Amino acid sequence: MSIWFDRCGIVIQFFAFWLIAPECIGEANMQKFGKSLAQFLTTTGFVLLSSGVLVLAWSLAFLDGLHWFHRASIALLLSSFVIVPKLLLYRKFHQRWLPKLLDHLSSDEQFRRALALIGAALFTLGTILQLLGTV
Repeated sequence: MSIWFDRCGIVIQFFAFWLIAPECIGEANMQKFGKSLAQFLTTTGFVLLSSGVLVLAWSLAFLDGLHWFHRASIALLLSSFVIVPKLLLYRKFHQRWLPKLLDHLSSDEQFRRALALIGAALFTLGTILQLLGTV
């Protein structure tokens, strides 16, 4: 049970960091961070994600006991069911949600302060859980 307290504390502290980060970064650096994040998601992140999904789909399809035609069709079917929605969600995230979120984070000081307070509370909760895990 104590291991789970420790693990939950670590996960909560990880999320707390991301809630506190916009306040620590500041308004001007948040806009720069948004541009670099968008660039990362367009190139590296999406290539890694789609490659991983394709490898997973093809490895699941090539299980023993199936004819080669069935294996290839299952792999293509799995790939299309996974990649097409990812492309649509990626486009929606990159073109709609990310600019609005970054604009809101960089311009609204009260929102950043509220996130920082929530992050501080979560960080404290995570520390308490980790202390309980050591007892």
